[in-house]
Amino acid sequence: WLHWDRLRRCDVVKSHQLDGANIAARAARPLRKPFVAGWGFLVADFADRGHAGEQALAGARELESTTFQNATRAVVTTPWMRDYLEREYRVATRKIRVIPNHVMTDHFRPGVAAPIPGRLTFVGRLEQQKNPLALVKACGGLDVELVMAGMGTLGPDILALAGQVGANVRLLGVRSHRELPELLCQSTLF
Repeated sequence: WLHWDRLRRCDVVKSHQLDGANIAARAARPLRKPFVAGWGFLVADFADRGHAGEQALAGARELESTTFQNATRAVVTTPWMRDYLEREYRVATRKIRVIPNHVMTDHFRPGVAAPIPGRLTFVGRLEQQKNPLALVKACGGLDVELVMAGMGTLGPDILALAGQVGANVRLLGVRSHRELPELLCQSTLF
């Protein structure tokens, strides 16, 4: 209600992730605006693979089901996600669009910085879903520097595992998009 005047002037209400999607859906309904539910990954699928408890899985399924079924359009990043919505939540195929993630090639391009030999870079959430521990383990005993940009609950586990396997790991925390092109170009592999 706080932003009602601004929302009334919108043409479309869109969510970008599961968090807050129910608020966007609730705002669109009384405004009679189309609601687009757009997500890069499905929380219920992640939870179902054993990365969350039963209560979290049930909550994710309920929220995803309600959000996607009530959306005017569902935007997902892969055909697999489209199939999942059709199969698990009975979302009509005509309501789903697959739009892969994109890269801003004017910003993320080669030549921004010189590569540093032996530097590997990881950019992402430090969570089980991204499997950063496997990368740390793979770097154990190698003559490489693993630079990790991002935050998450696995930060302490990453540092502990690096010590155990002899991996040279440096955690950078969150970095702005402005910093990422240089960071990536400094890497031999990312």
